Amino acid sequence: MTRNRKFRRRTAATAFGVALALALTASAACSSNGDDGADPQTVVLREWAVTKSLPEVPAGSTRFRAHNNGSLEHELVIIKSVLPADNLPIDQAGTAVDLGAAGEVAGEIEAIGSNQEKSATFSLTSGKYVLICNLAGHYQQGMRTDFTVQ
Repeated sequence: MTRNRKFRRRTAATAFGVALALALTASAACSSNGDDGADPQTVVLREWAVTKSLPEVPAGSTRFRAHNNGSLEHELVIIKSVLPADNLPIDQAGTAVDLGAAGEVAGEIEAIGSNQEKSATFSLTSGKYVLICNLAGHYQQGMRTDFTVQ
C-alpha cells in the first residue's frame, strides 16, 4: 500500500470519527432536560402566587424547573387531584393542605430559597393536577394553580 493511500484512509477514518462525535453531541443537546426533548414546565413561586409556563403537558416524564422569585423560602408540591386548586382540604392545624386527603402526591421539590432554582423530573399520568406551595400558610395565601396532564 502506498503512503498516499494510507494517509487518505487515516484521514477518512478521522473525519468519520469527528462527524460521529458531533452527531452524538447534537443529539444529547436536543434532549438535555432529561425527558423526551419537550420543554420543561417552569414554575415561578413568589409571595403569594404560583405561575406555570405551560397549561398542560403530555403524560410521561416531565421535568419541572421551580424558580423562587420571592423573598421567602418556598416549595413545589405536585398533586394529582379531582379537586380544584382553590378547594383542597386543610390539615387539622389549619396551616397547610392535608396531602393525604387532597389526592396523590406525584412529586415535590423542597426548600427553594429566595432567588434560587431547583429542578426534578417526575413521571405523570394523564389527569388533573394542582401545583402548590405547602409551607405553613402559603397555600391559604394563594400559592396554588391547576395543571393538566394529557
